[in-house]
Formats: sequence, structure tokens, C-alpha cells
Amino acid sequence: MDFLVLFIRIILGFLFLSAGWSKIKEVNQHIGIVKEYKILPNKYIKKLVLLEITLEIVVGAFLLLGLFHQYIAVIAILLLCMYSIAISINLFRGRTNISCGCGGMAGNHQLSWKLVLRNLCLIITCFMVYKIDCSLGSLSSFMFSKTPLYTIYSFESIFTIIFSFALITVYALFQQVIKLKQIVTNLSGK
Repeated sequence: MDFLVLFIRIILGFLFLSAGWSKIKEVNQHIGIVKEYKILPNKYIKKLVLLEITLEIVVGAFLLLGLFHQYIAVIAILLLCMYSIAISINLFRGRTNISCGCGGMAGNHQLSWKLVLRNLCLIITCFMVYKIDCSLGSLSSFMFSKTPLYTIYSFESIFTIIFSFALITVYALFQQVIKLKQIVTNLSGK
């Protein structure tokens, strides 16, 4: 079970880190997307976006490093609940022509109940990270419980880390091929 939790932690870490990074690169666009949700007064949106980006990057980095993963999993759950509530409010209003603003590996999609379901699945995986204490690949275990490094970074945990990175790389390449295919289709259609 520890290997599964390590795998989930790495995937979630990349998901949050890539989301935060993509929002940093396009911060003004993301501010516009958050405004489109029409939930908060405009005067709070920039502060919320900065807090959101900061939390996503901290959550992503700490999950990857295995630092305070139980506390970080709670923050991740709260972020995902906030996103799901905002999406649901707009879906109940009949507003589906809004970008979700997810960014990164999660991509940007029009609002739908599929996004809420996806977030629910992510919340369940975050709950697993919270509930199951896993020392594999965890700097917290090394720093605070004095678990030896050879136990934390055993052959199996290193294999799990490499496998996770390889899977993420294949996914990223697949996403780029899909984008390239769309570009070629658009160019040949003109």
C-alpha cells in the first residue's frame, strides 16, 4: 500500500505544481477566468488568485518531497472542495461556457459535472495520502522520525518514483501530440 500512496503523492504533487506554474505564467488570464465565475467581488479576486497559486505550488512541492504530507493533503482537499463548489454553483446557474481555470496537467475545460466528479476522485486520493502514513520517499520521515534514508529511498521506492515520472512524461507528451494534431487540423482546414 505504501507504494500506491507514494505513486498517488507524486501524481498529485505534479498535478498541483503544474497547475500553479501554468497560472503564474498566465496570471492575468487566470484572474479573468476567476472573475467569470461571478462568485466573489472583484476587489478580492487578485488576492484569492495569489493565495490559490501559492497554495498550489506549496502543496505540489511538499507532496513531491514528502514534507508534512498529511497537513498538505488537507489543504489539497480544501482547494479541491473550493473548486468543486465554485464549478457547481455555476453549473446550477446554467453557466457552462466558462473555462474551469484548472491549468497544468489538468488542462482547461468548459465547466461540466465531469470536472466535479474528477475533483471528487482527486479528493479521495488526497484522503488516502492523509489517512495512510507512508514513509517512502518522505523527507518528513527522515527529518522527524529518524527513519534511515535507505528505508525511505529503497530500491522499490526509487522504482516507484521513476515509474511515476515516466508516466507523467508520457501523459505530457500525449497531451502535446493532441495539441499538435489540433493545430495541424486547423491549418489544413483553412
